[in-house]
Amino acid sequence: NAEYMGNKTVSHSPRLIHSPEDVPSATADVIVNRMQERSKAVGDRRAEAEKRRRAKDAEKLEKLRQEQDQHRAEAERLKKEVADRKHQERIAELRKKKEREKREVELNQQLIVADTHYRERLIRTKVWFPWRQVVEVSKLKEENASKHYEGILVRKCFSDWFEDVRNIWKQKVNAADDFYSNVLLRRCFKAWSRHKQITRIQYSMAVRHHNYRIKTKYFNELRRYSVDEALRYWDNVGVAKHHYKVSLLRRCLKSWIKLPDIERLERERETRRQNMRKTVISLLPDFNG
Repeated sequence: NAEYMGNKTVSHSPRLIHSPEDVPSATADVIVNRMQERSKAVGDRRAEAEKRRRAKDAEKLEKLRQEQDQHRAEAERLKKEVADRKHQERIAELRKKKEREKREVELNQQLIVADTHYRERLIRTKVWFPWRQVVEVSKLKEENASKHYEGILVRKCFSDWFEDVRNIWKQKVNAADDFYSNVLLRRCFKAWSRHKQITRIQYSMAVRHHNYRIKTKYFNELRRYSVDEALRYWDNVGVAKHHYKVSLLRRCLKSWIKLPDIERLERERETRRQNMRKTVISLLPDFNG
């Protein structure tokens, strides 16, 4: 069984390692050769150990046979010696013998079981574990090679698609940049136009405010001048009235001073008028009479 497992491991190792999808390389060949050599050396050591074990088992069996022969000879000798003993002692001796033989049989069975267990453990530790490790390494290499191949295939298949996507993305980015530039330019133009309108409105408001301030300033100056002129006029009117009153009073005073002469002249004029009336009456005829 050990040799069969060793040969199976050696014969199946190249099939597991060299799959149709693997890429051959010098390193992989060296690793496989070393694994095959190590598996062969393990098989040789296992065969030598099996031979030594078989030799030991044969020696043990030979010793057991010799002991059994000795026991049989001893039993026969005892039988001859105790032939004259009682029947009970002979039965007891036979029972001991049977028990001894039973123990020997049990010992043989235990040896067989131990041998079987030893073989199984030897196969498991010296054959199965290395073979499974080799299989796992081969599977791991196969999986890595498959993944590498799939990665290369995916890169080859999607390189053109990625290039197209990148070109489309660049076109979209350029279109977005152009659109953003146009929107920004439009917004700047609108902002400039709005600023121009606001500036024009502010300029108009500033002009109106300036004119209003100038008009207000000159109107206040004119009002102040008008008030000053009115005050000056009323002052002049007061002065004129005072002057008129003084002049009138002076004239009245002069007239009052001249009044006696004027009355005298008036009396004289009235006297002359009476005299001239009487003279005229005397000279005219009486038309009533």
